[in-house]
Amino acid sequence: MGVPASGDLRRAVLACLQDGVVLSKAELAEKVSDLIGLEAADRTIVISKGQPLIEHRVWHAADPLVKALFIKRDRGRYSITEAGLAELEGGCETLAAWHGPKGTSETPDLPQAGATVLAAVPNSTPIEVAEDAARAHTRALEVELLELVRSIDPTSFERLVLELLQAMGYGESGNIEHSGRSGDGGIDGVISLDPLGLDRVCVQAKRYADGNNVGRPELQGFAGALRGLGADRGVFITTSAYTREAREWAAISGARIALVDGRQLAGLLVHHDVGVQTATTLVLKKVDHDCFDAL
Repeated sequence: MGVPASGDLRRAVLACLQDGVVLSKAELAEKVSDLIGLEAADRTIVISKGQPLIEHRVWHAADPLVKALFIKRDRGRYSITEAGLAELEGGCETLAAWHGPKGTSETPDLPQAGATVLAAVPNSTPIEVAEDAARAHTRALEVELLELVRSIDPTSFERLVLELLQAMGYGESGNIEHSGRSGDGGIDGVISLDPLGLDRVCVQAKRYADGNNVGRPELQGFAGALRGLGADRGVFITTSAYTREAREWAAISGARIALVDGRQLAGLLVHHDVGVQTATTLVLKKVDHDCFDAL
């Protein structure tokens, strides 16, 4: 069913408080989830800073109810008022008026107790819209970045991969050496995890076109090169993907090889700020009700 929009949760918020209980935001969100029969998978969806989406939407559903004096918020805990009980007994006609006609996108005015507000409630809160836009931008950036990475020469790609691994923290206690040359057994880089180079991870980077997937023989060759250098761990990175046979072999062979495909590579580059830069910073703020409740 998905997590309902905030406007569709207001009646449920009132219903969960009608027996006179006083609930925290998290407790109210859990009770609302039980009331509407929210599926377990939908309860695990989180937004920024790990906040559950259902809790975020219940908070937005409760906020106008507080302003309308249908519920009371005291030190972050919610309880229903006489006006809220009357609203429930009256069939929630005011809440229906708040919701307005379907398909509109006007932002409602802040309601007063007993008032009828005809403007529609958006399906998503402004924070959710901003976060969705940020995720869409990141996905588009990753696609663009991967296309660019596939266009650079193999040596530059190897250097980019080693720069990424360094940004991820590899080689902090040792060093990272670019070893891509003929006769290297297919090893493009060696990461020393300690100052003396006793603990090493070997890297192979394959700049392949989309659809030219890495197969089992290439992984077996890489594993052989690891043994030849006395290393027991490796990272295989490609701009394409891996065949099913390659992944199955890596899982059961006992070879300690981490596989990174093009999609993962693009995500890691963005996450660790390699090959990208910050375009803009947007900070969205909200009222700190705990602060005011403590006054």
